[in-house]
Amino acid sequence: MKEKRWVVAPRVKEDLIEQLLYNRQITDEVEKNKFFNPSLDPQPLISKDQLKKAIKRIRQAVEGKEPIVVYGDFDVDGVTSTALLWETLNKFGAKVTPYIPHREKEGYGLSEGAIKEIAEKRVKLIITVDCGINAVSEVALANSLGIEVIVTDHHHRQEDLPEALAILHTTDLAGVGVAYELSTAIFKEFGQIIPVEALDLVALGTVADMVPLLGKNRSLVKHGLKQLNQTTRFGLQAMMVEAGVKVGSLGTYEIGFMLAPRLNAMGRMEHAMDSLRLLLTTRKERAENLAQRLGETNAQRQRLTLETIDHARTIYADAEKGKKILVLSHEGWQQGVIGLVAGRLADELGRPVLAVSRGEELSKGSARSIGGFNIIDAICSCSDILVSHGGHPQAAGFTLETKNLAEFEKRLVSWAEDKLKDEDLTPLLKVEAEVTPDQISFETIRQLRQFEPFGMGNPEPIFLGRGFEVKDFRTVGSDGKHLKLRLGAEVMGAWKRQGVYEAIGFGLGEWKLKLRPGMKVDVAFVLEEDNWNGNKKLQLKVKDLKLAHN
Repeated sequence: MKEKRWVVAPRVKEDLIEQLLYNRQITDEVEKNKFFNPSLDPQPLISKDQLKKAIKRIRQAVEGKEPIVVYGDFDVDGVTSTALLWETLNKFGAKVTPYIPHREKEGYGLSEGAIKEIAEKRVKLIITVDCGINAVSEVALANSLGIEVIVTDHHHRQEDLPEALAILHTTDLAGVGVAYELSTAIFKEFGQIIPVEALDLVALGTVADMVPLLGKNRSLVKHGLKQLNQTTRFGLQAMMVEAGVKVGSLGTYEIGFMLAPRLNAMGRMEHAMDSLRLLLTTRKERAENLAQRLGETNAQRQRLTLETIDHARTIYADAEKGKKILVLSHEGWQQGVIGLVAGRLADELGRPVLAVSRGEELSKGSARSIGGFNIIDAICSCSDILVSHGGHPQAAGFTLETKNLAEFEKRLVSWAEDKLKDEDLTPLLKVEAEVTPDQISFETIRQLRQFEPFGMGNPEPIFLGRGFEVKDFRTVGSDGKHLKLRLGAEVMGAWKRQGVYEAIGFGLGEWKLKLRPGMKVDVAFVLEEDNWNGNKKLQLKVKDLKLAHN
């Protein structure tokens, strides 16, 4: 268990809620009102000139009954983007077909094989969603075959842009957010307003892609969660039942850890078209069958991921421990899970990790970073020996010739050595405020709900409580990995009393070797309301512990 470095935000405001707002750089009443009551801003974040070009061409295709292909990606953001734009175009009578590439056979984004296949069907317009911003040669091929391309994307752009008919791009939204802005403009072009029901897809894709939930993203997700909790889509209803999600109280946690993994599983293990079919089906029985299939595939994905992580740990154990970045590869790793493997190991080891599925001629990799290290910049520094690459500062993918793998690793290790300091490799725990026991209350929880939805850029607040007395503790879970505690502290309210708090620390089971009843500990925790069998109680979800120094 790697020790974390706690960084406690300086206390600037006496009031706890005002302090949390200050931490988010919200310092005046106007910004405060926007944050707590976000409205759906109709102003697009993408270029209006480019949007105008795209709409003109789309209208021409719709009215001329030209075949259109919406070309997406195999993750949740890509699938929801594809579903949203397909529904929009289909509503206005477009002759539109969705296309999602197969992860292992075709890889991410536009591919030459797919473009040639699409050209054979006499398609003259491709609209990409959640991909395409770096597809320079692929768009050139499409143009040479008489196909015009409209690119909608949110990924990091390289210096050279594709010669597309129009490029709708911003890194401030998820891919589905960009698709939503295009869909909104299409509805407006045909004299209608996009229905709020479409926001269920936007919330799904935005949360799943882990973009910052601030500004327009916050607005889209807050309104989208409302629609998701009353969705009429048979597929989403069936998936919620299969996942055991309670409709009506669904939030970002349920999307991130219960729904998104199921939608992602098909693209990781088989083909993401079944995830798209689930979102679009209008038949209840088909929805239930697809939801069952997604659930079973996700269970297989979970097993394979754990097996691969265990195997990757053995490789790491034999590797040099002093490296600031790790490039781990094996010919037996399935491409669909290497991103999850890289993410888990990056969290465990506190350093960027790249996991590579090694092939005879080509190898495909996935990278996950740590805070403050831009992994896509590091990968771009090796672009001359890469076949393709793309992504975000914290997560990226790449393909390279296997013969270049050793050189790739050598360059990345050198890059990280220059950019990363030793202290950067100590995991950080950002604490928003120190609180007193009397602030651990249902009233505080009620106030914190104003900050929802939580996510990237707007994390659920972690608090610091000092000098809690360990009343008792035990490990829980089949493998004893988790820690259950009862903590005591003096509460200074209307009268002085001893408060006792239930606490749970997931993954903190090793603390059983350090703790004794009566010890004093400092606790970093999230405050939550635990409802079990109708009984409501406060609970501290412990993120980390330190022995208190009196």
